[in-house]
Amino acid sequence: MRRTTVRAHNPVLVIAALMGVLGAAMGSFVALLAERLLRHEPVVLARSRCRSCGTDLSASDLVPVISYLLRRGRCRHCGARIPPLLLQAELVGAAMGVTAALSAA
Repeated sequence: MRRTTVRAHNPVLVIAALMGVLGAAMGSFVALLAERLLRHEPVVLARSRCRSCGTDLSASDLVPVISYLLRRGRCRHCGARIPPLLLQAELVGAAMGVTAALSAA
C-alpha cells in the first residue's frame, strides 16, 4: 500500500487567491458606492436590492462574480438584467487583488 503525503500549499498562490476574493468584494463595493452616490441614496446601513423589483438581496445573491454567473446576469426574483458593469467591476477588483499579491511576493 502506497502512502500518500499531503504537500503544503504554495503560500504565494493561497495569498493571491485570497486577495482575488477580497479584491472582487472591494470592486463590488466600489461599484455599489458609486451607484448610490450618483442616485443620492444612503450608503451606510442600506440593504442591497434589485434595481427593478426592489427586493432585498440575500447573502447568496451578493457573492461577487459567482452569483452573477450562476444567475446568468439576471435577478433571481424578477429576472431583470443585472448590468454587466457590475461584473466588470468585480473582475477588475479581483485582478487588482491578485496582481497586488503577486507583485508583493
